[in-house]
Amino acid sequence: MAPLSARTLQIYLGAVPLLITQLILLVLLTLAPQIVLKNAPRPDNTATDIEIQLPPALEKK
Repeated sequence: MAPLSARTLQIYLGAVPLLITQLILLVLLTLAPQIVLKNAPRPDNTATDIEIQLPPALEKK
């Protein structure tokens, strides 16, 4: 807990640098995700023989 002498504005202003840091990292990782995905395994998306069977359409009377 904050001491009684700390005002709410001081607490909010103390959180601003942390919020700015998080915002910078969010933008950085959005623009360059390879920073954290450098050694991540790549998904195998080579399946091309997938067939989806749909039920027959219902006829309106």
